[in-house]
Amino acid sequence: MSAVQDFEARLSAHEVHGKGQKRNGSSAPTAAVTHEKYEAASDAGPNSTTPGRKVNTRRVIRKVQFLMLPWLWLMVFFTYIDRSNLSFAAFQFKTDVHLSNSAYGLGASIFFVGYTVSQIPSNQLLRVFGSSRWLSCLIISWGIVSGLGCLIQSANGYIVQRLVLGIVEAGTFPGMWLHITKFHSSEETGPALAMVATSTALSQVIGAPIAAGLMMMDGVRGLRGWKWLFMLEGVITVIFGILFYFGLPAKPESTYILNREERAWLAERQRSEAEIRAKQNPHSGSTLRSFANWRIYWLALAWLVEETVRYGLLFWVPLLLDGIISGHFNGKTSVAIKRSTRDQALYSAKLALISAILYVIAAIAMIYIAWSSKRFRERNFHIGIPLLLSGIGFICTPYATAQHGTVAGFALLCLGSLTFCTFGPAWGWPAEIFHGPARASGIAIFNSFGAAGGIIGPYLIGALSDKYSYGAAMITLGAFNLLAAVLFTTFPGASKADKQAALTAEKGANMVASEGVPANGKGLMHGTAATPSTEMTPRPQATV
Repeated sequence: MSAVQDFEARLSAHEVHGKGQKRNGSSAPTAAVTHEKYEAASDAGPNSTTPGRKVNTRRVIRKVQFLMLPWLWLMVFFTYIDRSNLSFAAFQFKTDVHLSNSAYGLGASIFFVGYTVSQIPSNQLLRVFGSSRWLSCLIISWGIVSGLGCLIQSANGYIVQRLVLGIVEAGTFPGMWLHITKFHSSEETGPALAMVATSTALSQVIGAPIAAGLMMMDGVRGLRGWKWLFMLEGVITVIFGILFYFGLPAKPESTYILNREERAWLAERQRSEAEIRAKQNPHSGSTLRSFANWRIYWLALAWLVEETVRYGLLFWVPLLLDGIISGHFNGKTSVAIKRSTRDQALYSAKLALISAILYVIAAIAMIYIAWSSKRFRERNFHIGIPLLLSGIGFICTPYATAQHGTVAGFALLCLGSLTFCTFGPAWGWPAEIFHGPARASGIAIFNSFGAAGGIIGPYLIGALSDKYSYGAAMITLGAFNLLAAVLFTTFPGASKADKQAALTAEKGANMVASEGVPANGKGLMHGTAATPSTEMTPRPQATV
């Protein structure tokens, strides 16, 4: 009997043993629950005299995250820098290229057309080339395309550049998500994603002063500030993409920061979790079943509504701030732009720096929401409440600006920035619903709906602000956020079978890996079940 086939019996034995110890006033140091240190009960093998070495499971995960998450964090950071540097350059860029608000919004939206249609092809190529190799290719590609934005001279060139940028960025987030699941259990995936997702807000916090500085290079060698912004940030991204290939571990077995025993334990745990979960609920791993799972469409629809708001705000924050500061937030935007006599480079830098305040608030809220969601094992209200507050903030911004001035309008716009903070909990759900090959399809569905929101949001703000005002656009975004809050709050989550399979798989995988990987790093990884002579057993810890 294989370790995977008999894990239920051994897991039950551990649980019964734990209950017995609790009745006697102590806690059971089971591998499934406590993540304590383990060591081999005997020598590594009959021909070895090397004593067993400890594998501290918490330490293994911390080491993996210490190595891997900074690379992924920086990848997402550069993604958003290259994606949103347009917003920091918008005030100057729109004037030079002669764009209306609608044309500017169309170009920002067209990015997501390329992004959406390239999702599935990019995911398939990721499976062919491997996540670390394919992600590095994507980073280098979008760095080049983003840098070429400095050559834009017309509305048509602007739209083509944004379309191609969307195509080459399409596989980034699904690839990042899949790479994290290679090293983390279902329970660990959500918090890990949340840590990486903080870069979506912090990229704007850090990127804003960088953009302000680059915009101040206006006139150097005859180039406008926005041209320097696109060109230099593109070059830096290409350099990072080259380093990324050599720095990111491709799989648990090649994680160079871990020793041999730790690599063996991690690889076995991930393999065991996948096999156990497939046995517990085989349908949730079927690629075809992922397209027939109504839960992913509910979740994806909610994500589409939220992303409509989030991407709309991402590309328009500096221009919305211009409306609040200049007093034309509730009036025709084109009139104010025509009458503007400011030094555009200096004013664009000022708008970029003020924008950073919103993203600081969003980043702090994002970290807290992710921590609280993990602590209380709850997602619905951790997403719904911030979206509710954000929606109220957007709806009240026009009134506050008109009646109470710039500070009040800016304060409510800051409240609206809470729409950025729900990334981690929302992306944790697909890990519960799907496993195995179905994860790639489920992620593609989820992310494609979100990209559709990116098509709608930026253009919607541009069209509404041209026809009515920024205030009308904000009220519309507020209504979208209230709808998203309802959809996320009422989402039933994973099915009972999926939840039980995920929980059992994680507990069983920890136990199988800890019991089945001897000190020489061999054992279950090579297809052999654990034996009494090489079994990893819990090492009891002193209790106070």
